[in-house]
Amino acid sequence: MGFDLGHTISSLSKLALRTKRKNEKIEYEKKKKAASEIIDSVLNQFKDKESFLETLDKSGRDMISYMISHEDEEKTLKVLEIIEDVNKEDKLGNAYLTIACLEHKVKVIEKLLDMGANPNHKTNPLLKALGRRNKENPAILELFVKYGVNLKMNIQGNTLEEIIRSFEDDNLNKILDTAK
Repeated sequence: MGFDLGHTISSLSKLALRTKRKNEKIEYEKKKKAASEIIDSVLNQFKDKESFLETLDKSGRDMISYMISHEDEEKTLKVLEIIEDVNKEDKLGNAYLTIACLEHKVKVIEKLLDMGANPNHKTNPLLKALGRRNKENPAILELFVKYGVNLKMNIQGNTLEEIIRSFEDDNLNKILDTAK
């Protein structure tokens, strides 16, 4: 009976893969526990938790939507680690990315885009941010360009780029000029 190098390598590869999956599961469980603790701490701010959760449910929002709107970015970033559908919408059709753009939360926007949020979502999240003057607008536009926003997208007869240029913001226009 001889030594079978191919079989040994195959066995070691399978063992390494199982170990990696086990470690990923342990890491996910840690993140999930940390996120649950953060969510619980936010819920504890409300005297009537059930009423608060019911109100969120009626609007089609969840705790993550609430946290994107109302909590600091660091807490929110930790909770984002456990979301299953990065493009989930509320009853008004707003995805998490749209909500983050309304609040100009650059770190949350970047995390959502990195997780696969659609920069070309039907609610035009980029315009939700840029439609209101804010010091974070150039950083937000840069992120959307980096993650593939379609500047030629038609929105009521104008391209997204034309609409952004109509804001007459030199910083935004410079970003658009380099995006070509």
